[in-house]
Amino acid sequence: MLPIFRLWLVDVGVSQLFADALNEELANDILAQENEALVKSEEVAALSQQWTTYRGRHIGTDEIRSWYQQTDSVRDQRILFELLKRTKVFSEAHIRERLRAAHSILRPSLPEFVTRRRGERRKDVVVTYIDGEGKSGASHASNYAEENRISADCVLSRAAFGDQFRKHVEINQSPAAVVIIDDIAATGKSLASNICSFLDEFRSLLSGVKVRVLTLVATEAAQSKILARIGEIDEVDIDFRSCEILPPEAFAFPDNATVWRSSEEEARARALCNDLGVRIYPRSPLGYGGMGLLVVFPTTVPNNSLPILHSRSRTSSQHRWEPLFPRVTN
Repeated sequence: MLPIFRLWLVDVGVSQLFADALNEELANDILAQENEALVKSEEVAALSQQWTTYRGRHIGTDEIRSWYQQTDSVRDQRILFELLKRTKVFSEAHIRERLRAAHSILRPSLPEFVTRRRGERRKDVVVTYIDGEGKSGASHASNYAEENRISADCVLSRAAFGDQFRKHVEINQSPAAVVIIDDIAATGKSLASNICSFLDEFRSLLSGVKVRVLTLVATEAAQSKILARIGEIDEVDIDFRSCEILPPEAFAFPDNATVWRSSEEEARARALCNDLGVRIYPRSPLGYGGMGLLVVFPTTVPNNSLPILHSRSRTSSQHRWEPLFPRVTN
């Protein structure tokens, strides 16, 4: 052995060789993680086939791929794709099925409806909405009436409810029930407040009438909040029901359940969603109420869902972000 090589080996050679071997091992480990995280074409195709249309268009594989590839890291792309796999995308048919299911909850408490001629519709149920004009409630109210053989004349707008209700009573007598329909109760705060405002304004008209608030989906927290609020109301026969209580998988980061493979992956995913969401809603990067829902309806996305699903980055943001399910706001 050459003397100079012996001196190098004694002084730094062993540590240098060990470090090189360790670096190579770490590099191989990182490469293996990236290969495992890589989103495969067949996964994208399978997900696209599961989804129905959104606002009349089908979300194709190219659009899905373009969405998660807005991040450079392969591991981050896998996180975004895993969020998409858990996103609950409702179809129009599914919504109509839920509207029929919602009415089945109310039907036992209604007078029996006997059809005497083809095309006859019941007029003893009034349907309305309280989320404001131009919101999803108006559409759901009309579809609820259509799916459950209720006359279109019984769908009353929130803005003119008082006058329309009085006119309805003059023509058809007092209804057996008033149905308030909405798509989602997420935090429950807005819906509970709207219910109380509605009852305060029309309490005298609703005496002796069953008032039923029905939603397509709700969170457990919202259900508890709404039931507690309406439980304080004595003068009106009111109840709240939802067709489905959202499971933990419908949240990006549920409080009392584990949906990620590891705590490290969850922490990375939360940090990623926060970093991207701040570009859209600086004060609510995980959506209204910090809920981080993974819910998409046929024509809109709740503002409680992750903003990266439904909204663009602000013009002041240096990094552009394009949503997969653009949300039309009023």
